[in-house]
Amino acid sequence: MRIIIVGGSNSLVRNGWTKYLPDHFPGEIVNLSIGATTTLTGIYRLLQGITLQKGDVIVWEYAVNEIKHIERGYVWKDLLKYIEYMIKISRDAQAAFAPVIFTTKQEEMKAKRHPYFAGLIDLFSTYGVAYFDLSREYRALHKVETAPEEIYRDAVHYAFDPILLNWIAGSVSDLAKRANIPENPAEVYTGGSRVHLLNDFTDGVFENSLLSIPTASLPKSIQLPEGGRIAAAYYLTYPDKPSAIRISLLSKDGKEYRRLRLSATNINGIRMPLLKSCAFEAGAKQEWQFAAGDRLRVRPAERGGKVYAEYETRASLPNQLEPYTEGFCGFLVETPGSAPSSTARRGFLDRLKSRLARLV
Repeated sequence: MRIIIVGGSNSLVRNGWTKYLPDHFPGEIVNLSIGATTTLTGIYRLLQGITLQKGDVIVWEYAVNEIKHIERGYVWKDLLKYIEYMIKISRDAQAAFAPVIFTTKQEEMKAKRHPYFAGLIDLFSTYGVAYFDLSREYRALHKVETAPEEIYRDAVHYAFDPILLNWIAGSVSDLAKRANIPENPAEVYTGGSRVHLLNDFTDGVFENSLLSIPTASLPKSIQLPEGGRIAAAYYLTYPDKPSAIRISLLSKDGKEYRRLRLSATNINGIRMPLLKSCAFEAGAKQEWQFAAGDRLRVRPAERGGKVYAEYETRASLPNQLEPYTEGFCGFLVETPGSAPSSTARRGFLDRLKSRLARLV
């Protein structure tokens, strides 16, 4: 059995819980975690970074990051949709799925958590997968109503407490050992659609201590062979280099009918390149539906000003930009399928309303 971790910085930091995981799990551990992003980037890492095999266990850990993205305007049900896509990727590969739910300090101190958490739990229950909810398990273990602030070292990261982190690692190992392949219920958010990575136009490679990923030099023009929807873009952002990316969707006759300008510049203090994903529901505020024969055009933005900025990137750029010539990684594309039955969706929503009512 092989554990594949896709999560945020709590799963990436050198002295975090993953440091203790080998003490509890003697098998192969592959850590594909990327901080300051969402499940969308986890999907990219699974589709691009590894070949899933029957018997693998995917450990998902993006709740903390997704709460921070909700605070910045992401819709929580959209985030659950991409988690459902990851669950389906796991099932299609005959890999088990083991979700690990961490909580920000702010959410932990609230009388009730954001509805996103209830939605998470109901989604996992719908697919018949067990999960480890740190907040719930800690409260039960220590017989407290709220976990103490001392378990955090800042707003989003757990403390470097060996006892705490060893307990987390042991709990995740136990979860992985009993994890199962997701069931095949009627789909809740994804409507039978599937996702695939569109990056066959890449012509270079970016490498550092965390990543080795294909990238594209810009500009690029990409013909779309079938209809679907652009769900997200993947790209690298850089420090000390004010630049942005302009993405356009053009009809067969060359008319531009969608446009998005993305910041590719880190905020001050972030000194390394970042791998980012932009969900088009959040960035473009429009559906990017396309027909067979339409084109995507990706090129450096020529002017600054206000641009869409993902977490830890700059939303306002100087008028004079440096050309963004390399570092674009691709798109996540949805292709249509059958919609979930109204009975299945109604049943899921009834369970979610019931859970939310209990939290009030």
